[in-house]
Amino acid sequence: MAGLSDEKLIATVEDRPTASLSEIATALNVSQSTISRRLRKLGFARTRSGRLSTDLDDHIRGTPSAAYRQAPKFVLSVKRIDRFVVVHTAEGAARHVGVYVESMRLPWIVGSIEGYNSLLVIIAGGPFEIENRYFPLLTERLMEADI
Repeated sequence: MAGLSDEKLIATVEDRPTASLSEIATALNVSQSTISRRLRKLGFARTRSGRLSTDLDDHIRGTPSAAYRQAPKFVLSVKRIDRFVVVHTAEGAARHVGVYVESMRLPWIVGSIEGYNSLLVIIAGGPFEIENRYFPLLTERLMEADI
């Protein structure tokens, strides 16, 4: 698996968008579970037509990692309730925004739960830190126009 780059996996999927996971795994000489995990991490899903695609293909051209870097463009609002932050996104963009939040690797973010167009981020810390430091920083990063 060490030799399998995201770029190689993406190129294979783009060349064979209707291939089964087993066919992709065989072509790349890795296990099917590895392909499944990596595709999920990269934001790929099987469409109704049977193609492997990212959720934001209609909105963003390029690799899934490009979609994650552009995730703030799809954030509509950010609201805090105690230690919970609710992020409303454009339709279908919550997964990409969630990966973007997790990729920040901020130690005070406990985790996140993505829906279809909303994301719940859980923040650790005292009320003062959350209100005056963590929430404003997270909001600023999520509302950036360009990354």
